[in-house]
Amino acid sequence: MNKFLELFQTQLNNGLLQSNMPDVMKDILNKPINEIIFNFPVKLTDTSIKMFKGYRIQHNNILGPYKGGLRYHEDVHLDEVKALASLMSIKCALQDLPFGGAKGGIKFNPRLYGQKDLELITREYTRSINKFIGLNIDIPAPDVGTNSHTMDWIMDEYNIINNSNHIKSIITGKSPECGGSLGRKQATGRGIGILIEHIMDKFFTESIYSLKLEGFGNVGSHVLDYINIINKKDTSLNFRIDYICDHTGCYKICYGENNTNIDNIEVIDYLLTYQYVNNSLSCIEQSEFSLPIQKISRDEYIQGKTNIFIPAALELSIQEKEANDLQCDIIFEGSNGPISDKAEEILKEKKIPIIPDIMCNSGGVVVSYFEWLQNRSNEVWLLNTVYHKLDKQMINCFEKIYNMDHDLLNLRNHCYKYSIEKIYNVYKLRKTNLF
Repeated sequence: MNKFLELFQTQLNNGLLQSNMPDVMKDILNKPINEIIFNFPVKLTDTSIKMFKGYRIQHNNILGPYKGGLRYHEDVHLDEVKALASLMSIKCALQDLPFGGAKGGIKFNPRLYGQKDLELITREYTRSINKFIGLNIDIPAPDVGTNSHTMDWIMDEYNIINNSNHIKSIITGKSPECGGSLGRKQATGRGIGILIEHIMDKFFTESIYSLKLEGFGNVGSHVLDYINIINKKDTSLNFRIDYICDHTGCYKICYGENNTNIDNIEVIDYLLTYQYVNNSLSCIEQSEFSLPIQKISRDEYIQGKTNIFIPAALELSIQEKEANDLQCDIIFEGSNGPISDKAEEILKEKKIPIIPDIMCNSGGVVVSYFEWLQNRSNEVWLLNTVYHKLDKQMINCFEKIYNMDHDLLNLRNHCYKYSIEKIYNVYKLRKTNLF
């Protein structure tokens, strides 16, 4: 079994132990309702024909239509997609959204294909899953390797196949011109930033908080963007980025003794601009910036002491060794499943709280829900409206779970407990023959 799927099942079982659930609920939540796997041919622009393997896993829909992303990556495989679909069921229940969990993908490297070929592949994938999706059935969204343009193609192809023209709510994460919500691209990163702001203000008393960020893609960059919004506010909260890494390596920002708040703002703005222009942090240590940026080993990166650590890159990037070496006060999980179960046990022993992925990175599905609502009512919300609703939802979700036992060290188990019990209560009312 895939390690990521094992991690989900371990976390689910830990949550079940917190609840007085019948055994059948464990079986229900450990197995997806539908596992859709298919191979499809595509005639590419060079006239060659290539076979692709596609997936759509529909985990559970007792709370509402399946909901989940679509990823294009060469390492997409069944167990990974099953784990991600299962996490979505828990995440939607946690946020009290009327959705179940799903996930899909195509096993290929999108960077090896031009835009027209990506469109051809996407449209053929849509034809293959057309009968399994719909505004009240299953609503895909972007994930790794896909974007708003990918979602626009799926919406268009779905409408062509079904002889319609204006069904926008079939999919979320679209471009705003095609019915996408404002703020959707920023949503996951902003949601993490909102929780950082709220939790650090509520539980910690430092004048400046140091950050370590792992991963500088869409999520990581929007986390830093929101961190700088906080820095520019007239409040007592100030944040400094000390360590950052992406697929090109690990980097340390070397501050002088006379660091001021304006330096923090300038550093983050510089990192964001550099990443936007170069699409990575490659060679940033050679750039001409007012502060030295040093390329370091991963061990040095992990061992560097900060107040906050944000893993927002790969699944299971923090194993036992990293957990032993980490020096931080709190962790905010930006990616799905970044910390192994054994690593989490070590971090708990070290009294390092973890704000779990199912809460921390749920801003994306929250704004996807907002987009679905806007499409169904034919409305367009202002960006400030989206942000206000997202910010309030993220804070309310944290407070709801924290107030269960006022223990930051046990948040993940309580998140699972809340979601499992919510799903169980609906099953108990709708499926009385099972219980």
